Amino acid sequence: MPGKWEKPFRDESDLSSEDLSLTDETLRVRRAGPRRQVWRLLGEAALAVGIIILGGIVIHDRVLPRTGLLPYGPVIPQKVVTFGNTAGFGPDLVYADRQMLLNATRMQEVHENWQQLYPISRGYFVADENSAEYKVQFPPADISGVLSPDDKRSGWVLSVFHQIHCLSIITTRLGISRKEFADWDPFKLGHTAHCIEYLRQSILCSGDTSLEGESGSWSESIGWGQNHVCRDYNALMRLANEKAAWDLSHEREPDHSKLFESNMDDCDSESGEYCH
Repeated sequence: MPGKWEKPFRDESDLSSEDLSLTDETLRVRRAGPRRQVWRLLGEAALAVGIIILGGIVIHDRVLPRTGLLPYGPVIPQKVVTFGNTAGFGPDLVYADRQMLLNATRMQEVHENWQQLYPISRGYFVADENSAEYKVQFPPADISGVLSPDDKRSGWVLSVFHQIHCLSIITTRLGISRKEFADWDPFKLGHTAHCIEYLRQSILCSGDTSLEGESGSWSESIGWGQNHVCRDYNALMRLANEKAAWDLSHEREPDHSKLFESNMDDCDSESGEYCH
């Protein structure tokens, strides 16, 4: 009689070839069982990791542009805009025509329409310095005295409205002769030069690579009728108004040049330095 832990001897010679085949298959299944469980666990783990990575990519893409660089300001949704006439930026008004280049009164009339391109704060913005969606590089600018000598304010300016301000300044000065420019003080000249250089860098920074062709929209040049992927101007205005630093809607283009004022004693305008 076999001991307690001894397996009874089984003479496999008593088994048929069919019985032996079934026995071998059973052993193979039993041996394969643990391996299958391991592979199943590994597969489930890989699936879980994949879901986590995919979720991270989705969140990452919502916060960061495709470059992977965190922007230095709020992210604005994009839309396709066809250039020409007002091109979907702001109210359907005239922002430039030939007569304004010939007539100062017409220039004043057209330039009044540009006031509609600004949000109520003229672009002064309340930023979230702890935002996960964008970086705030510098502390708010001191813009005291813009509206009145005793006015104490500070804030950030959305770059797009700084750009509009600069283009506005250059546009209204198109009829000025070189003799009149010579009578200006160094700061006023420096501010105008600053605006030209600022717009040059802004255009190159945006680097719009839309492929322009012969659209037939204007016989004198190309550009009109061309589609561009642009920031949604309406969404931009909504955000700028929601986060307005204050309400300047009653003002007519405050003298923003004071924002760039520097100590003229430290500025060498004759060397070509921009005094702003």
